[in-house]
Formats: sequence, C-alpha cells, structure tokens
Amino acid sequence: MKKMLNKIFLYAYVWHYEKKFTHSDPVLMASMIIGLLTALWLFAINCFFSILLHYNSKSIYLLLIITLSSFIVAGIVNNYFIEKNRAVDLYREYKSSSNALSPEKGILIVFCLMLVPLILLSLVIIMNS
Repeated sequence: MKKMLNKIFLYAYVWHYEKKFTHSDPVLMASMIIGLLTALWLFAINCFFSILLHYNSKSIYLLLIITLSSFIVAGIVNNYFIEKNRAVDLYREYKSSSNALSPEKGILIVFCLMLVPLILLSLVIIMNS
C-alpha cells in the first residue's frame, strides 16, 4: 500500500512540479489529489453498500464524515512527505530511474484511478434501476 501511495503521490508531484505551476506547492497539490482520491473511493463504497444494505446514503452526517476524512488524509499525506524531505527524495529517485514515466502518463494513471470508483458507482446505479 505504501508503494502505491508513493507512486500516486510521485506522479501527481512530478506533473505539478515539471509544469512549473508557480502559485502553489507541488507537495500540497499532490496531497490534495490523494485526499480527493480517498473521498471518491469512500463515496463509491458508501453508495455501493447503501444499495446493497438498503440504508440512506445521502445522510448529511455520513457525507460530512467522508468529506472531512478526505481533508484529514490530505493533511496526513502532506505532513508525511514534507517531513524529512520525502518528496524531494522520491523525485530524485524517480529522475535517476531508467523506467521513469513522463509526467503526462503518470498523471493520466492517477486520473484513471480517480475515475474507477465513479465508473463502478454508475454501473451499480444503472444495474439497480
């Protein structure tokens, strides 16, 4: 799991860092992408189990908990990679490796991971109706 988290973070970090977006921190942006990814997966799991177990998935408390947990995950990931300069170390390791993906291919993988729960959720909703 840690290796996958590192790859997702690295692809988002490299894409943001190499595009030279000067108004924001690449570590923060990569952390927010991971937080958003967490929220999307939690929303999909919530909706799937609400259909399976027949409970109200639109409860404001449940949606608020999922949203807050995504911010908490983003903050934890941000602190983890800022501490001891882990983001810079990962970036150096990425640049020195021979099988480094281009930033566009890497961020495409991250966006595909973000779309998977939405696609699965739409299939479940279509099959249920």
